[in-house]
Amino acid sequence: MALFKKQTVEVAPEAVVVPVGQKVEKSDFSGVELKEYLAVAEKIGFSNGAVLEAQLREFLAEEGIALYNYNDVASFLARKAKDLSTGEEHVWCWKPLRECDKLSSGRWSASENGYVSARQYNGPVPYPVLLTVEKIAQRFGNQICFHVSDYESKRPDPFLAVTAPGIGWFIVERWDEPDFRSR
Repeated sequence: MALFKKQTVEVAPEAVVVPVGQKVEKSDFSGVELKEYLAVAEKIGFSNGAVLEAQLREFLAEEGIALYNYNDVASFLARKAKDLSTGEEHVWCWKPLRECDKLSSGRWSASENGYVSARQYNGPVPYPVLLTVEKIAQRFGNQICFHVSDYESKRPDPFLAVTAPGIGWFIVERWDEPDFRSR
């Protein structure tokens, strides 16, 4: 999968459904334990997106970090982006969280929701979310990057995504909306 492969999401007119984080399912390597698989992969110099994704899934499961379904989040953000009172469409996007995450950001058409912006996220990030970023960054270093969902207009509903070359988007946090978190 390309680093920032765009995913098309259909937005149905029914009520907005708030995405809920789910327990992470570990990757299956045909009955072989991940540690054993990684030992052989390292020995022969093999590493790719599937290996990194398996390591990330294993880590998230061990740390108890829930995942949000990308399509559910994208659909939710698309519905929130539509101003029902005026019918006006707002644009939502993914923005790099940190300066080092900018290097991996491309830019898709500004007219379509879900593009990756080159501009860094400029909103507040709650302390518990920073702790999640710290855990993941300590384990994976510069192999991964973080992005936050944002709107080009003032309608924030931030979600935190982790991604890297060869893997999809792992949405691991959300904040700012009372419906999402009661911490």
